[in-house]
Amino acid sequence: MQPGLTESPLDMQDVGVAAELINLAYDDWRRLPRVDPYLPESPPRVSPEELLRAGDRGDIEWVSSLLVRDGDKPVGVVTMGAGDAIARLGWLAVHPDYRRRGLGRKLLDHVIVEARKANCTVLATMPYVDSRYEPAIRLFESAGMIWADPDKCNMTMLRDPAFPPPGEPVLPQGFSLRTWQSGDEPNWTHIKNAAFGDETPVGWWQRVFGDRPDFDPNGWFFCLDGERPIGISSALLLSHPETSELLGCQIEWVGMLPEYRGLGLGRALVTACVNYALPAHPHPFVLITQRFRVEAVKLYESLGFRAVMDWRSYRMAL
Repeated sequence: MQPGLTESPLDMQDVGVAAELINLAYDDWRRLPRVDPYLPESPPRVSPEELLRAGDRGDIEWVSSLLVRDGDKPVGVVTMGAGDAIARLGWLAVHPDYRRRGLGRKLLDHVIVEARKANCTVLATMPYVDSRYEPAIRLFESAGMIWADPDKCNMTMLRDPAFPPPGEPVLPQGFSLRTWQSGDEPNWTHIKNAAFGDETPVGWWQRVFGDRPDFDPNGWFFCLDGERPIGISSALLLSHPETSELLGCQIEWVGMLPEYRGLGLGRALVTACVNYALPAHPHPFVLITQRFRVEAVKLYESLGFRAVMDWRSYRMAL
């Protein structure tokens, strides 16, 4: 440890100062252009209560986590949890005045040592890492951590506001689009599960989307073969929970029953989403996909979306 700095295991009594330090240290990350329309700021601020809940879940093992002080001033903190032979790196924060002194690497090295003591074989970042936040990327890569499964990690694509509107959806004969109707959740759940290989139960959509105060059925689309729903897409115009200010738009769950792929129906569904959202001038206007979905990425690019951020997960063998 550097001269004048002292370290101690993070204690539950320290959650207030730890949360304050994390929020201060993450402010430069928050100053990056916002690409999450669900949140007024990203990453969201952490509260002492959230740290305590993380401890209750096992995401923080207090004795393995570390708080560094310069006198009475907290200047560095790192949290770790462990289970099933995997150590999970949680929050890592260095006070802005103490950066470029190797303290971040010291905190990361502490977690590596503690993970080995716990007989873990892998260290992994627990939250995703914003690929635009270069200090975190440099830190993890300097310690030998690698970006796990880059082709399948989530990727945020942002629509250029200057890109022209896409025109009206074009559908083959016999197909049509309609918006959400009462009683559609079983249809939506069936298509989602078939398209994405999921096992989502009926009721999930209502809890996650239908109960939102900003839910608008006109932003949820079905593609029909005759009267049969066979494809889904949605464009969520998301509002601040307290002020109702428009935070942006996110296109969600564009999927098709497998036997209907390759007919151009996905383009029609996404076009309908874009046309629905554009009059509100949302910013950011985003969607989330993965790089291995090559045809989908090409489709989104043709409608004005460009990749701006990877949701990276870093791992290393211990």
